Order: sequence, then C-alpha cells, then structure tokens
Amino acid sequence: MTVVVALGFALYTHHAWEDYWITYRASRTLAMGHGLVFNVGDRLHTFTSPLGVLLPAIASVLTANSSDAAALSIFRGYDWGALIRYLHPDWLGLRPAEIARVSARDSTLLRSDYAVAREFSVADAVGKLKVYGRLSLMSDARFTVLRAVRR
Repeated sequence: MTVVVALGFALYTHHAWEDYWITYRASRTLAMGHGLVFNVGDRLHTFTSPLGVLLPAIASVLTANSSDAAALSIFRGYDWGALIRYLHPDWLGLRPAEIARVSARDSTLLRSDYAVAREFSVADAVGKLKVYGRLSLMSDARFTVLRAVRR
C-alpha cells in the first residue's frame, strides 16, 4: 500500500524525492560539460551509484539541458531490465522496489540470470534515528546483492 500511495503521489504531483535531485545536480553538471561535481569548481562527491548518476545525465543531454522535469520523465521511463540484459553486470545491488520494477517487465531475467549472493538491511539502525521521515528511510534500507550466473 505504501508503494502505491508514494507512486500515486509522485505521478500526480510530478514530485521526486530529494535524493534524486541531489544526484541529478551532479548529473546535470556532467551533462553541461563541467564534470561530475555538485557545484562547478568544487570536488564534492554527492552520489552513491555511478549508473544512478550517468542515466540522469543522459536524460539531461536528451533534453539539451533545458528541462529538469523532462529529464526526470525520461529517467522514470528507462527500462531497467533492458539495461541489465544489455550490460549484464557481474553484480547487482537492488532495493525491493527496483527488483519489483525489473521483474514487472521481465519476470524471468533476475531469476534466470542472477543468484542471490546476500540480502541485508540497515532498517533497524535507521529505525533508531530521531529524524523526520524515518519510516520512509526504513523502507529504502533493504538491499539484495545478486551475482550473475554464467551458463
């Protein structure tokens, strides 16, 4: 139910979580030719996933760096399963929502090409934080590491 409400809210308001905008800022400066930085001239690492910063940069280039909203729409439309099939990385680290999104488009990709190497959660530690939005952070604190199966 939580996912449905969050998705409905995002679709209706065109809202993206602040983490996307932090990463997107580095993506956009890269797309504009200033390097993978948060502020031009500063060397500040502000992203957690190379792929998660490069794909929004591509989306920004596709919009000629003219529309952040259009870049967000392009980013949301990526077919992650197709990207995984094309790149076929040896390792994947995915959250439950990402696994669901990939599996919704291709129900066999992750089951046939990858094996679960490890599942882990930092939800207990996040749950102890005294911050606003703690429950939202907890839902984002579970990961599955998948290893490619060579056939």
